[in-house]
Amino acid sequence: DARQLLDVLTSKSLLVPLPTADEPTGYSMLESLREYGRERLVEHGESVSAELGLEEALLPRGDVATDWTLFVNSYLCAADVTTMVEESTRLAAGAEALAAGRLDHASFLFCSVSYRDEPGALRARADVVNQLAARRAELSPMAWLAANAAKLLLERSARDYSACFETADAVLATLDPGHPARSWFDLWRLALTTAIDPDAGLAMVDPLLAQSGRTATRPLDWTLSQILGTKANGLAVLHRLDEADAAAVEAAEWAPVGQESRDQILALRVWLSYLRNTPISKSLREDIDRQAHDLGLAELCAAPGALGSSGTFEVRAARVLAVARKRPRLDIATPYLLAFAWLSIEEGDHERARRLVGHAEMYDASTQVGLLYAHAAIECWTEQAWDRRRAAVVSRYLRPEQERAATLGVATLDDEVEYWEHRLAALGTGDA
Repeated sequence: DARQLLDVLTSKSLLVPLPTADEPTGYSMLESLREYGRERLVEHGESVSAELGLEEALLPRGDVATDWTLFVNSYLCAADVTTMVEESTRLAAGAEALAAGRLDHASFLFCSVSYRDEPGALRARADVVNQLAARRAELSPMAWLAANAAKLLLERSARDYSACFETADAVLATLDPGHPARSWFDLWRLALTTAIDPDAGLAMVDPLLAQSGRTATRPLDWTLSQILGTKANGLAVLHRLDEADAAAVEAAEWAPVGQESRDQILALRVWLSYLRNTPISKSLREDIDRQAHDLGLAELCAAPGALGSSGTFEVRAARVLAVARKRPRLDIATPYLLAFAWLSIEEGDHERARRLVGHAEMYDASTQVGLLYAHAAIECWTEQAWDRRRAAVVSRYLRPEQERAATLGVATLDDEVEYWEHRLAALGTGDA
């Protein structure tokens, strides 16, 4: 049967299982085997039918393809273990569909990818998706929205924040006031506004919550969870930590367990617990553990989760070191740099902490919170100077100079891992 065939191919190293915490959820194929399969399909005249069969298997089905709220929660923003292992397959299928002129198929497939890659590679992919999104007259209304969603996700992953805002603005200008997709695209304007001007962002939250609430689906809704997470971010950077924590808790109630979107919400909750000197609850710890760390689904929460865990300084440092060693290659370095920076702050070594945050980036709401409060601790901000100093740091981290400094983030993290390996080895502290 199929299982026996998989076992035979795996035993010959023609297939490699992609492991998670429990069991393999997918397989990567030896490229020579993949090419052999393509040649046989061409030889038998079955390549087109195979491509179409693959596309059909990966496309949204039934109401998901026509109902925006279902589409967001079940397809567009549903990156989990299953879709992550299919990422290269989805990209290849999207490229084949585009080349064959199946533009709706290409739009849907391109928006179902999480786009974890280097910024340069992401910008190259964005060129293809941008051209697709520009062909509105040739796309169905839903496919055009999907193409623009893919465009926006690529711009966000490539850190092109101005382009993100412009894309969201352009789409919103075409949508009727009651269109269910408005909340999703409006969310991006909200998040970008809140990062720069939290007061203005918070003023946008309640109307957007009311708008999103009309189409939200229980028990989980991606858009609503992200609006609440943005609210938590705005409150946190305004130094209103208790209110921020309440918003983050509510956001987590709407965020799907084990998916990419929950990672950021969990990271926010952990940073807020750490900054309020509140122990991480058992349920929050278990929530972090349920994220597939090896596939990048704990990219944002793993490091602060280790930092804020219980135990002595050395035990917590060993935990931060352990998750940093296991960091998937495509995970951003910033959450790990921030965790090590805060260990240095705890010890009073502000120069070391300053060097680490100097190679970080303001990547998302959770890293913004960890980063701003690190600067506040290092530079001893007063309550009276908080807003002014916060605005200066945000402005700095949006400049091209900081983007160049962040390119050294991985190398800086590698050096920090080596430093802590030697230090903890000398103390006789193993991985916790």
